[in-house]
Amino acid sequence: MGNMSRKWVTAGAVLLSIAVIAGAFLLIRGGKIEVPSSFIEARGKGAEISEFINDFSEKAKEGLQAIEEKDKSGDYVRALDLTIIEVERLQQARVKSVELLGELQKMTASLGEIKSTNLQSAGMQAVSNEVLLVERLIAYNEALKDLLDVLRAKYSSYEPQKFDASTNDLVKKINEDVSEINKLNRRYQTLIAEFDKKIK
Repeated sequence: MGNMSRKWVTAGAVLLSIAVIAGAFLLIRGGKIEVPSSFIEARGKGAEISEFINDFSEKAKEGLQAIEEKDKSGDYVRALDLTIIEVERLQQARVKSVELLGELQKMTASLGEIKSTNLQSAGMQAVSNEVLLVERLIAYNEALKDLLDVLRAKYSSYEPQKFDASTNDLVKKINEDVSEINKLNRRYQTLIAEFDKKIK
């Protein structure tokens, strides 16, 4: 099993552990509202990674459009170059996805230190939403990888113009994932803002 495959197995385990820890922490009762520094630090790092991922999805969309334009014009050499660039960018995004999972795990663990169940619940809602985002992101990364593999095979072939690249379903899946990722990201921003209001 390759390093990246092991990372995705680890990612699945982290998602499961977050769900289990979340269930346990929401049973805690208490009084004083206090947010641990570990939560704040992980949240800050998570926000940076999330911003990178959001930017990546937008640039990936632009990259695919550029590849399509070169394909239509018959410039297969440039189309291949652009595809390779997107493959390299995808690898970076996959690493960032795993890093984001790590920060979410830290945030989940830190919630146990918050004594207020009301604040704890608000924090968990935000984290749970971000977990859904990562799950969708993993699906998006896989669909994008499949698409780029097909395109790279096409542009590396002897006669790219005759290569049967049935990519409509993959493109549709990718567009759906991007839409859902953006929706979940906006939801997370709303939930974390509500969390902040409860602290003040």
